[in-house]
Amino acid sequence: MFNPLQRVDEIVARIPFSVMRPGVDHRDLPVYSLAEAASFLDIPTSTLRWWVFGGTTGISHHWNAPLIERPAGSDDLISFNNLAELHILSVTTKRHNVKLKAIRHAVEHIKNEFPSPHPLLSEAFYTNGQDLFLKTIEQTINVSRHGQLALKPILDLYLERIIRDEQFMPIKIYPITRGQKTERVVSIVPTVSSGRPIIDGYGVPVSSIWGRYRAGDSPDFLANDYEIPLDRIKGAISYVEYYAAAA
Repeated sequence: MFNPLQRVDEIVARIPFSVMRPGVDHRDLPVYSLAEAASFLDIPTSTLRWWVFGGTTGISHHWNAPLIERPAGSDDLISFNNLAELHILSVTTKRHNVKLKAIRHAVEHIKNEFPSPHPLLSEAFYTNGQDLFLKTIEQTINVSRHGQLALKPILDLYLERIIRDEQFMPIKIYPITRGQKTERVVSIVPTVSSGRPIIDGYGVPVSSIWGRYRAGDSPDFLANDYEIPLDRIKGAISYVEYYAAAA
């Protein structure tokens, strides 16, 4: 029996996906455009396109394969699981200018060690694979020249912001954007608001808050109207304001 004091989006997030739609895992459905994913995760669209679709480089036109496995027949859309993978990969672009070659080499190494459609989301990666991942990056960029990257604590932060179910698969992401690195005001749950960002714990789409704010409603009025703490209303506005400006 569910605890009646549990927050509504956490209750929905932990309902088995097979109960909602037998035989279908919503986390693997193609639902996000690259532009959406880029804005939600604060990553340049051009970077995401390279990670998701791959491409050719140099005068040799060498083909570089995608870093993640998209849903079959998804055209240019990605899934919630893909979003979680991109969230993890984004750690390498937030604080350190790690070259794509190093990231690609590390991902391929992890794929070989932990065969899976989503190796970066596996329990094996979380428990011991991340050390191998980081070691591979550091070896690829030549630590003797560049010094210690100290990526591990940052990667730990990103991994901690992915909430998982009993099978250790992601059910919620707390995206990190500039100016909101530790707060958990906004979350993304695949079965709430069609997987778009919401105010965590209340299930209200941040786009709704933003729309009313832009139309003239003050944060205080919105907090009172939705019965949501003012700091969370302001956090949601700040989140959308940032990615709207970056788009």
